[in-house]
This record gives sequence, structure tokens and C-alpha cells, in this order.
Amino acid sequence: MLKWILIVVAVIVAIPILMAVIGLFLPKGHVATSRARFAQKPEALWAALSEFSQWPQWNPAVQSIERAPDREGKPVWVSRGKWGVMPAIVEALEPPRKMVTRIPEDANLGFSGSWTYEIAPGENGSTSTVSITERGEVANPIFRFMSRFFFDAHATSRAFLEALGSRFGESVKPERA
Repeated sequence: MLKWILIVVAVIVAIPILMAVIGLFLPKGHVATSRARFAQKPEALWAALSEFSQWPQWNPAVQSIERAPDREGKPVWVSRGKWGVMPAIVEALEPPRKMVTRIPEDANLGFSGSWTYEIAPGENGSTSTVSITERGEVANPIFRFMSRFFFDAHATSRAFLEALGSRFGESVKPERA
């Protein structure tokens, strides 16, 4: 019986060590881009994206969002959701085409990085494509292992695009870009 207990304990200890060792060899950074087509003009999409205070009304992942003091002279919004509390620094605003937000390294979330939202008008002027590019970094090697083998880097941006579609009464089909 003692032999089996020792084997179980050894396996329980070995699994996280193995995950950490494999995670050390995985890159810290990743890039994932998702996009979706909307039956909206860029200006309408821009208004929805850039009005952070309205996000909880159409995005079920965001329970609340509030303005925080500027950092480095840039606006900061702090959202609360299933992931916890996440600050985002607004790095760039180029209405109605591009917005870049950054999760600061000191947010203590286990990850950091930026999200670039780009709106491209369609040929007819009444449709648009929204692309979201996540450039993330995961410092913890165990989290890196989990991110690589158990989570989809596109899942959050896909869900965001679907929620944005629902904001306009559309059912959009996000795709990997």
C-alpha cells in the first residue's frame, strides 16, 4: 500500500515539474488575429469600440468598466469580468480605423500584452471588417504550457467579435486571420 501511495505522490509532484520544464522551452509571446465582417459602417463600429463605458451593455464578458487615472499620459480603463480585474492602457486611437490597448506587465495577471482593433471598410462603404490582434506574453512557464496545449489563443477575441455583432443585432462568424 505504501508503494502505491509513493507512486501517486511522485506522479502528482512530477506533473507540474514536467509542465514547467516544457513551458520553459515554449516562447513567452504569441500573436493571434481574429476577424469578422459586419453590416456596419466603420464609424458605427468605432463608436461601439471606443465607448468603453458602454462595453458591459453588449459584452457579457465585461461585468463593469471604469475610468482609472492616466498612466504615462494615456487613458486607462479597468474592467471586471470572469477573469478578474484587468487594467488596459489606451496606447493609440486613430478614429475610425485603429485602436491599441495594452495590459501592463505590472497588472499581476500572469499575462500581459496588447490588443489592436482595426476596422477596414468594405467595398460598398456600408460594410466593414473588424480585426483583433492579440500580442500576448505569458511569463509563468506552467501557464505558458497550459496556454499552448489547453487554451485557444483566439477564443477571447472570437467571443468579443460575436458580442460586438450582437450589439448591432448581427450574428457574425469570426475567423482566424
